[in-house]
Amino acid sequence: MRSTLITLAALAPILLLASGCASISATAQRPVENGKAQLRPDTPDPGQLSEREKWSLARDAYDQAKRAELRKDSEAAGYYYEVALELLGSLDMAAIEVPTHRVLSFQRKVLQNYDRFLATVDKLPSTAGPQAVLETSTPGDDAEGLPEKAAEEPAVKPPVIRPNAPPLPEVPVTMNSQVAGQITFFMNKGRKVMLAWMERAAIMFPRLRPILAEEGLPDDVLYLAMIESGLNPRAHSYAHAAGVWQFIASTGRIYGLRVDRVYDERYHVEAATRAACRYLRNLYEEFGDWYLAFAAYNCGEGRIGREIVRQRTRDYWRMHRLPRQTRGYVPAYLATRAICRNPAQYGFPTLPKEIPFECERVQINGAYKLEHVAQAAGHDPQAVADLNPEFVRGVTPVGLPVTVRLPRRADAAFETRLAAMPKTVVKPTKAHRVRSGETLASIAKKYGTSTKAILAQSENRRVRANRLRVGQEIIIPVPDVTVAEASPPADTTQTAPKMTAEPAVASKTDSAAPVSEIIYTVHRGESLGKISRQLGVPVAEILRQNKLRDPDVLQPGQKLRIRVNGGADPVAQKPAPRQSAPTQAVAPAPSQTHRVRTGETVWSIARDYGRDPLQILWWNGLNRDSTIYPGQHLIVSKE
Repeated sequence: MRSTLITLAALAPILLLASGCASISATAQRPVENGKAQLRPDTPDPGQLSEREKWSLARDAYDQAKRAELRKDSEAAGYYYEVALELLGSLDMAAIEVPTHRVLSFQRKVLQNYDRFLATVDKLPSTAGPQAVLETSTPGDDAEGLPEKAAEEPAVKPPVIRPNAPPLPEVPVTMNSQVAGQITFFMNKGRKVMLAWMERAAIMFPRLRPILAEEGLPDDVLYLAMIESGLNPRAHSYAHAAGVWQFIASTGRIYGLRVDRVYDERYHVEAATRAACRYLRNLYEEFGDWYLAFAAYNCGEGRIGREIVRQRTRDYWRMHRLPRQTRGYVPAYLATRAICRNPAQYGFPTLPKEIPFECERVQINGAYKLEHVAQAAGHDPQAVADLNPEFVRGVTPVGLPVTVRLPRRADAAFETRLAAMPKTVVKPTKAHRVRSGETLASIAKKYGTSTKAILAQSENRRVRANRLRVGQEIIIPVPDVTVAEASPPADTTQTAPKMTAEPAVASKTDSAAPVSEIIYTVHRGESLGKISRQLGVPVAEILRQNKLRDPDVLQPGQKLRIRVNGGADPVAQKPAPRQSAPTQAVAPAPSQTHRVRTGETVWSIARDYGRDPLQILWWNGLNRDSTIYPGQHLIVSKE
């Protein structure tokens, strides 16, 4: 990766990250006249940028936003603010040679100025993301900040997938002052944003509607995707949620999506839509109410469950202590649905005629660059890249047969040409977040590699073997594994002692990092869950150290004392599965194991064995952020 600072002029196409911003899609990109920046659809994949380039370009984008403000160009200003925030949200703190406090301070500065800018404009720019829309349109106290995309605790209930599940009831229609206020907002200040969403609906709705029908969800759930991502399949928020349905990585994996640095199914429109349908079905079955299910999708089922107990109501409209964005989430959805159903009634043009999604699909085995696949098929490389956003590095993965979408049928000589193309070697890796008590040697042993191989990874250039930080992310080179065909389940039974999962936390004698206390300043939009994951300190420990009772109430600017290298490991503090206490005289229960094959996820394995995914995570000492790899053995049953 390049490490030199690159000027904005030299990387203008890269800065215009239409493929990575939370609110920009090819349908909304258009040139701006009078010397202003042109939003180009043929921009490089942001995954090709180094961390230093992202940091440099984020600062340049912020400067461009300020200049656009001075010349009263709100469209350009809003666009560059979104670019800056997306770049900052994609930074890997462990790989960039910039102090963490400096990055966080700059991000806070960008957020504050973006909020101020949005409050002063008469019309929101068409590039404003859904988070900016909800933050601007929802009245309330700014101190509450943005909610976390998912709850800190594991899902209250594991995903239960039933073939041919019965259809769920329709989403009720409500018209009150909150919904009317959101409609008024979209008719005035948010009009440009709504027009952009309606334009994308012509392309996206035909892709989403059949899946909703297959999964038994009402057709009106389509409009929820507008509120989530603005129907942008490449949406990536600065809260690390991605795709049309804005999954964070851990929740996506739980619902069967493959998420890694080469292939990320959160950007796969069809796969992510099916996962979102199953998540929404589980939420509806848990709460028995669509409004509560939608609110839980926004701020987490754990938060909604606590609010039901605390406020003694299951009426969404009476939950006045929800985060600000969640309070505006359901009214914004209802307003969007009302406008799209009757656009003329609210002064909008008729929705564009829907365009059936048509493409040719080809099966690819082996690692090829998408541009080589396009060349072999006789198609434009950019058109192929636009149809396949899930290949985040522009390369098909090794050892996993995948489907690549093409604009039209490939040439007759496609297979011959593709076979002549050079294969791209992408070394398999996984991200590991350092836990309390771990050393580089113990981490290397866990993954069957060496400390030298870990330190040789370019992403780990700031990693020091004797100075690991709790919460630091390290990229692990996963050894190549010869994957055998799965044996019948009856032949995979072994005793638990032979297949005991390696403990998540090393012994205290392995710890090399001393305990140190820091003063952490809370930024707007942060929650204790986000701070916990960033610093590697459990929420309960932060609450205890600061004598706090309510984890949901934080104020921007609030100071927290946090012991960053001390305290218990979050994973270790999770309760064990319920089972009777064993005695010394009782032998360990026999367990059935499964050897992971290429392309499998915890969810798909759980489905094959009829088990709950979270139960399999417990048995194997894993959490929702864990990644499994071919050749790994997982306990799938205990008698």
